[in-house]
Amino acid sequence: MPMSDQSVCTDPTSMIRQCRSAGKKGDLHQVVKVADAFCERIQGEKAMSKRRNNQMATVLGYKGFALAKQGLYSEALDCLEQSKLHRDNLSSPIHQNDQRRSERKMVDACLKTCYRRLGKAPPLPKLVKYPRTTHLFDSGGTATTVDDLVLPDLDCIIPTFCDGKSTVIVEEKVDGANLGLSLCPFSGQIMVQNRSHYITQGEHAQFSMIPVWIGEHREALISVLGEGDLIVYGEWLAARHSIPYQKLPGYFVAFDIYCKATGKFFSRERFHSALQDTQIPAVPIIAARTYHPSKSDGQTADQFRKELLALLETKSEFRLDGGTVEGIVLRIDGDNITQGNDSHSWLKHKFKIVRPDFVSGIGGHWSRRQIEKQQVDFDFANTYLDSCYPFSTKR
Repeated sequence: MPMSDQSVCTDPTSMIRQCRSAGKKGDLHQVVKVADAFCERIQGEKAMSKRRNNQMATVLGYKGFALAKQGLYSEALDCLEQSKLHRDNLSSPIHQNDQRRSERKMVDACLKTCYRRLGKAPPLPKLVKYPRTTHLFDSGGTATTVDDLVLPDLDCIIPTFCDGKSTVIVEEKVDGANLGLSLCPFSGQIMVQNRSHYITQGEHAQFSMIPVWIGEHREALISVLGEGDLIVYGEWLAARHSIPYQKLPGYFVAFDIYCKATGKFFSRERFHSALQDTQIPAVPIIAARTYHPSKSDGQTADQFRKELLALLETKSEFRLDGGTVEGIVLRIDGDNITQGNDSHSWLKHKFKIVRPDFVSGIGGHWSRRQIEKQQVDFDFANTYLDSCYPFSTKR
């Protein structure tokens, strides 16, 4: 490797530019030299700001890249893992311009190479639990438990949901096991999580069909999950929990896509567009409409509550016995946000309402009962998959 005699800047921002410039020129020695100088320069700092975390992620990423190019995979791995740690430690998602996206791809590609060259198994990606959804109100009976989140005052949300302009999307709340599907950027493995842990082989019997399902949908999942930034959340419905489903479109029904880079969920338009043509069904849409204000917030809240309680009598899309839904989920999406050359829309508000007669795990918790396998109706699935993405922009 040619030795560089260039001096190193002393200002941290200038050092970042110098490190990037050396990396683009292939001056590997200068990259390492600047990165080491930068780390020494900020060594005395007690608190690591978001900006500093981002700078550390950059210089350590370039240093790891330079070391990997020299075949020093063990040293490179240490730098690259630290770079990723600093990137993950950012307290809130930062704006990802093209340069940062490119650098992130470089770090992930180098990590993948180092793990392979050293014969090491990559660590599991950081697990992102699906956040608890707040009840818009307690519908009575057994709808809520002491552990549930319930909006304390319906009146406070009326200006948002009943403004006569915002489209409120109402979906069927489906009763199953919450799953998250993501892609490990280093191993290429599709990861499956249930609430707070990754599912392993030989776990509860209701998950036994997951490897088969993933095998059938692997290409579609990879096309949706991209480079590992996204998580597809949905309900796994192979085993009955409380509500019996006799005509499922598949064992997995998706209800959300989460972007780890922004910390936001896709809007219904983006969600449906991403899933269309994948053979992965989305949860049923019950209604999409605007709600208008009355003469007073109190009157509006009463009317809004009555209309939503009526929607709890909706027949489930997946039942043959005429039974009703478990509950409903209400969503409002935000306006498009432009980032670089892209314009995206995200979920803005989400609440749920559960039927007052719904009891989670009838006859004891479902996991302690004998498995009751539910039915996939393939004829119904073909019809359902043609109509379950109404907000998709694909034609």
